[in-house]
Amino acid sequence: MFRMRTRLRFALAIGVCAIGVSTPGAAQSTLPSAGTIHVSSRLVVLDVSVVDQSGHFVAGLDKSQFNVTEGGVPQTIRYFEGSTQHTLPPGKLIVRSSADLTKIGNAPVTILVLDELNTLFADRSYAQQMMVRYLLRQPAVMPSPTLLLAAGDARISVLHDYTQDRDGLLDSVRHHFPDYPWTMMRQGTGDQMSRTLGALDQIADSSRGTTGRKNVVWVGTGYPSVDETGMSAQDAQELNAAIEIVLRKMMEARVTLYTIDPGGPQVTPPAQVITGSGATSAGTGPALGPFDPNDVDFVTFATSTGGRVLFARNDVDTEISEEVAEGRDYYTLSYVPTSESTDAQAYRQIRVTMKDPHLTATTRHGYFTAPAAVDKVQTDPKKMQPQQLSFDMMSAAKTNLIYNGLHVEAVRSTSGYSVLVGAHEMHWTPGADGQRTAEFTVLAIAYSAKGKALGEHAEELTEQIAPNDSIERGRRITLSFPFAVPAQTDHVRLVVRDAGNAAIGTANARP
Repeated sequence: MFRMRTRLRFALAIGVCAIGVSTPGAAQSTLPSAGTIHVSSRLVVLDVSVVDQSGHFVAGLDKSQFNVTEGGVPQTIRYFEGSTQHTLPPGKLIVRSSADLTKIGNAPVTILVLDELNTLFADRSYAQQMMVRYLLRQPAVMPSPTLLLAAGDARISVLHDYTQDRDGLLDSVRHHFPDYPWTMMRQGTGDQMSRTLGALDQIADSSRGTTGRKNVVWVGTGYPSVDETGMSAQDAQELNAAIEIVLRKMMEARVTLYTIDPGGPQVTPPAQVITGSGATSAGTGPALGPFDPNDVDFVTFATSTGGRVLFARNDVDTEISEEVAEGRDYYTLSYVPTSESTDAQAYRQIRVTMKDPHLTATTRHGYFTAPAAVDKVQTDPKKMQPQQLSFDMMSAAKTNLIYNGLHVEAVRSTSGYSVLVGAHEMHWTPGADGQRTAEFTVLAIAYSAKGKALGEHAEELTEQIAPNDSIERGRRITLSFPFAVPAQTDHVRLVVRDAGNAAIGTANARP
C-alpha cells in the first residue's frame, strides 16, 4: 500500500517574474548551489533530418547509412527509428487537448510561438496575419498535434491547447490581441534575453512528458545579441549558466527550435548561420566551426538544437509551412557514449554524417557531460529557495500552460486536495530496508475569476512504498495536500515537482 507523510513546510520565493532566468545583474545566481542532487543519463537520443542536394527530405534510409561521432570518436548506434515510425494516421482527429497526447505514441508535436516580447508591434501584427494564412492552407485535420502560444510581456500564454482542429487554431489566432511590447521599450538586452530564455525553459519543462519530438516554431525576432566582452567574470558565468540550463532542458525534452524573423528583407541578416551539421543555411559568410556552448546569439542557440533559421523573406506563411514540415520528417537514433568522463561544464560535440556524400544530416550540435543539477528545497523556511526552483514552480503556477512531465490530477478533499500522480513517472530512491522513497514539492495558488491570486500554499511531501509495490504504468499514488481555499476562488492551480528529477506536472481544480 502506498503511504504519504508530510515532511516540512516552506515558503517559495515571491517576486520571480513569470518569464525569466538569471541574467547579468541578477541578485542571485542560477549556478547549482550546494544543496543540489544530480541526475545523469548515459543514453544520447538524436532526431536527425536528412536532405538531398535539392534540400528535399530523403526517406527509406536504414542505420547502416549513418555515421555518428562524439568528439571525433565513432559511436555505435544502439537504437534506430525510420521516418515512417513517427507518423499519425492521415485525416484522423486524434488530439483535441493535452490529455490526448498519450494516444499518439512517439509522433512529433508542433508548438507555434508568436514572439510578443522582442518583436516590433508592426512585425508582430504581420506575423499574426501570416499565421492565419498558414493555417488556411492546412487541411481541416492538422497532420501534427499543434499547440499555439504567445510569449508576451508578462507571461507565456496558451492561445489554444494541443489540437489537430485547424478551425479551432484559426479562431484563436484571429481573436488574439497581442501585448504591447513594454519590456522591449523600457528594458535592456539582458531582460529581453532573460524572458526569452525563460519562455523556452517553460516550453521544455511543460512538454517533457510527451514522448516524441517537439518542434518549436518561434515567429519573431528572439532576444538581441549580447556582447560578453564588457561583462564581469561573474556576470558572464551566470549568463552562460542560464544558457546551459535551458539547452539541457531542451535536449532532455527533445525540443528542436526553428525561428522565423517576420521583419522581411529590410532586416540585416546574421553574418553567419549554421545548421546542425555545421553547414551554412542562410545569411552570408562561410560555415562556422564547432558550436561554442557559450555563444549567446539567438541564431546559434536555435541551430544548436538541430533547428533552422529563416529571415529576410516576406512569405512568412510559407516559412512556417517549411519548418513545420521539416520537423515532421526525421530519423531517431541513439547511442551510449564510449567515453566515461562526466567532467563538469564539459561540452561534447556530436556530428552525424551520411555514407552517401550527396546527403546532408542535421541534428543537435552536442550536449553537456556534467550530470544535470536538480535544486533541493531548503528545509529551513527562513531561507530563500534556489532561484531556478522558484522560477520553475512559480512560472508553472502563473500560466495556463499544461505541464506533463508528471501526469497529475487533483480532486477536492475535506482538508484540501487529493493529488494523484503516475507512479512510473516518479524518481524512486531505494533504501537499505528495500523500501523506495520519492519526494515531491506541491504548490497551489487560488485565483479569482479575473485571474487575481487570492492565496497560496506549498509543502514538501514524501512517499514510501514497499519493495513489492508495483510502479508500472497506470498505477497512481495519492498525495494528501492540505489547502484552505480562500473565499471568491474561481479555480486552483496545483503544481507538483519531483524532487529527484525535477519533472513537473500541473492540474487545474475547482474550489
